[in-house]
Amino acid sequence: MKIKNILKIKKLAIAFGNRKKSTEVVHNISFGISENEILGIVGESGSGKSVTSLAIMGLLPEKNTFLKGEMFFNTQNLLNESKKDIRKIRGSEIAMIFQEPMSALNPSIICGEQVSEVFRHHLNYSASKAKKETLSLFEKVKLPRPKELYNSYPHQISGGQMQRVMIAMAIACKPKLLIADEPTTALDVTVEKTLLDLLSELQEKLGMSILFITHDLNIVKRFSDDVCVMKEGEIVEKGPVQDVFDNPQHFYTRQLLDSIPAPKEVLKSEGPS
Repeated sequence: MKIKNILKIKKLAIAFGNRKKSTEVVHNISFGISENEILGIVGESGSGKSVTSLAIMGLLPEKNTFLKGEMFFNTQNLLNESKKDIRKIRGSEIAMIFQEPMSALNPSIICGEQVSEVFRHHLNYSASKAKKETLSLFEKVKLPRPKELYNSYPHQISGGQMQRVMIAMAIACKPKLLIADEPTTALDVTVEKTLLDLLSELQEKLGMSILFITHDLNIVKRFSDDVCVMKEGEIVEKGPVQDVFDNPQHFYTRQLLDSIPAPKEVLKSEGPS
C-alpha cells in the first residue's frame, strides 16, 4: 500500500527579487510522491522544473528568493525547518543527482573521496570504513574497475561514469527520496538506457521514491508511474502516466505528445560506461 506522505507540495510559489519587487516563476503548484513511486516532471526549458527541485533540496539562494506554500517531507514542513535541520535531511533522507556531473563533482578531488565524504559526514564512518563502503557502492552502480576509479579525478573518466559516481554519492545513505534533474541530457542513447535501467534497479532494491525531471516524454513513459506536466511555472496536467499519454486533457500536453520523435534505436551495450 502506498503512503502519500513521502513528499507533498501544496500551493508552492517561488519568486526572485527583493521585498519591493520580485518576479514569481513558480505559481501555486501542488503534487505528491508516494512511497516507492517514480514521479516524472516534464516540461520545456524555463518551465520551473529545476527551480522546484532546488527548492525541495533547500539549495535556492536565500537572499533573493521568496517561497510560499507548504512542502512536507513525511511530517516535516521543509519551509519551516532551520538551515541546520535541512542540512541533516539533505544528502541523507533526500538526495539529488544533478544535470551536469562535471559541474557538480569537484574537479580537484578524486571521485572515491567525494563519495567517502558523504559516509563520514552523515554516518560518522571512519576513513577506512567509508572507503570500503564507497568501493562497494561503485560495484553496486556497476562502475568498472572500482579501485582504479576511486583514485581517478572526474576529468579522467567518461560522462556516463561520472553520472554513476553521482548516483553512488546520492544513494550512499539510502535516501527515502531521490531527485534526478535531467540526469541523461548529455549522454548518448546507449548510456542513457543503461543509466535508466540502473536507476530502476536501485529504486526497486532500496525502495526509494524518485522525482525524475526531464524534457523527454519518451523517458517519462517508460520510467515513471505518474507525471506532472509543467508550463510557465504551472502544473497544467498530472496523473498516472498511461492515463495522461492515452487521454491528455490540456492542449500543451497534446502539443508535447504530438512532438515526440520516434524512439531512437538503442544498440546493445558492451558494458558499463
